Amino acid sequence: MKVAICDDNEKVCEDLYAILESYRISKQINIEADVFLSGKELISNISSGEYYDLIFLDIELNDVELGSAVGVHIRNIIKNHTSKIVYISAYTKYAMDLFESRPLDFIEKPVTKEKIEKIIDVYNTISNEDSDFIKINIDGSTHIIMCKDIMYFIKKLRKVYIVTIDSQYESYYNLDEA
Repeated sequence: MKVAICDDNEKVCEDLYAILESYRISKQINIEADVFLSGKELISNISSGEYYDLIFLDIELNDVELGSAVGVHIRNIIKNHTSKIVYISAYTKYAMDLFESRPLDFIEKPVTKEKIEKIIDVYNTISNEDSDFIKINIDGSTHIIMCKDIMYFIKKLRKVYIVTIDSQYESYYNLDEA
């Protein structure tokens, strides 16, 4: 599972990262987390092709930037509709502003181990039920391909070519994982 943590407070990022690491060890699952101190960094990373299964996004990133606007940008401008966004904030007054980005959840600060573990458990339940897409790794970046867009696969030696309606992807993807 690839996770993005986006908060302008380094302490919150450190705490959340530590909780994820503890969960990874206790459940013996793969969790990779990237930390961003601004929404601009997160947007830039996602725009360049990086994919995150789960995004923890602070609502008040700084005096200028709102996390809810970052979430809407991820959904409507970048067109990422599969990453699950979890907003985090000390303030519940923004809760109604979040619906446009279709978040998985909202958690109130302070971030606790129990809250984060519950979110990850919910994410795992949802992702196990949702198989409408496949993930492939291309040059170190994870790409999501919607199954409805796949026209056919071509397997040549160790490479797999995934041909979609508007693109072709080349990877060392194992078809048994599909």
